[in-house]
Amino acid sequence: MVQQQAHDELGRLVRGHSEYAARKRRLAERLAKLRLDYDPSPSQQMLLVVIAGHLDDAERCRSAIARTRATNAARRLLKDIPRKPEPSASHSAPALESARAMLERLENGVLWNDSGRGQMRFWRCHLRSASG
Repeated sequence: MVQQQAHDELGRLVRGHSEYAARKRRLAERLAKLRLDYDPSPSQQMLLVVIAGHLDDAERCRSAIARTRATNAARRLLKDIPRKPEPSASHSAPALESARAMLERLENGVLWNDSGRGQMRFWRCHLRSASG
């Protein structure tokens, strides 16, 4: 997505820039982020568009009252939409440990470790002779 600049280096408005199009782009980006974080039902997906508008208003409004009103409206609507479950650390930690163990085995020259049959080793001398 290419963003147009609203003003040139002298501060004048650039031809072809539209605040309507800029707001539409901002809302589309915010809606995509909301869809990544939340797990809405089909009816709640329509509310995400409204929430994105409120969040944009909360960010862009000059009036503190309007910012507060938009923030509270977005918060009230978001509390009813469930978040997507975060991946648990218990599932990712063993995967990281196994990847580390695999790297250590490769550094030590072990191809695989099968506890029933012993270890198959890939001797470093074979690596040196194959690469040299």
